[in-house]
Amino acid sequence: MEFKMKEATTKPEAIISLLDVQTNKPELLPDNTVLTEDGLNILKFQVVRDLFIKVKTAYYNSQDNSKRF
Repeated sequence: MEFKMKEATTKPEAIISLLDVQTNKPELLPDNTVLTEDGLNILKFQVVRDLFIKVKTAYYNSQDNSKRF
């Protein structure tokens, strides 16, 4: 089954999505980042949001464009 990154609109959803990426497709995380739920909860929303956007962009860039639409 192909991995599909979860969408997120809140900090808790972004944290769940990022942890899911770490488990299923860790190569999308920048610079071999290791994430923990506690560590992400400590961060400000803006930092988690920016990381989520960076990983989401890497996810979409890694997709086969013929399957995206």
